[in-house]
Amino acid sequence: MTVTVGFRRAMRLDKAPMIRFNQRTFEFNVTDLGRTASHYYIKCNRVEIFNELIKPFMNEDDIFVLMSQAQNRFL
Repeated sequence: MTVTVGFRRAMRLDKAPMIRFNQRTFEFNVTDLGRTASHYYIKCNRVEIFNELIKPFMNEDDIFVLMSQAQNRFL
């Protein structure tokens, strides 16, 4: 893997936010989300989809809609 590919992947994980990536020092720090995702084998693209669907304030109906959409999009 070249430095550019690694850099792009690190930036994508940082945006997810599954890691914190310092571009100046090239240091990686895993976030709780990243640790949980790796423990349950959840891929980055799944986390990105979930991040798009989730909102700061959701009622029960919104959560059920989120879960049904997530199930369709994650399979």
